[in-house]
Amino acid sequence: MTTYFKELQLGALNIRLGGGEGWSQLEMGLTTHRSAGMAARETAIRVGFKSDHLLALTGQQNQNDTYITPAGETIYGRISITPAGAIHILSAAQIYAEQVRASVIKSGQQSAAADAAKIAAA
Repeated sequence: MTTYFKELQLGALNIRLGGGEGWSQLEMGLTTHRSAGMAARETAIRVGFKSDHLLALTGQQNQNDTYITPAGETIYGRISITPAGAIHILSAAQIYAEQVRASVIKSGQQSAAADAAKIAAA
C-alpha cells in the first residue's frame, strides 16, 4: 500500500511523493475533468526506488532495534526517513546476517588460498 506524503497540483498535472512497504515513490499524472466526480479521468506513471545497499551505507543507527551476537556484541539496525516521509528500515538481524555471510566468504577464500599455496608448493 502506498501512502502519499506530498502532493502538488498544477492545473491538470498531479505530482505525488510517497512511500510504502520500504519503497519511495514518485507518481506523475494528468487528470481531466477533476471536479466532475465519476466522470474525472486520470492517466499516471509511478516510479519506485528502494536500495537496501544504500540504506546500509547511509542510514542512521536505529537505537530501538538491537541484536546481541553470540559473542556479546550489540548490532544496531539502520533507519532512514526520506524528505517525503517514507521510512526505510534494515533490521539489526539483517545487518548481523550480512556480517556473518561476509565473514564466512572471507574465511572460505583464505582457506582456499592456503590450500592452493600448499598444492603449488608440492
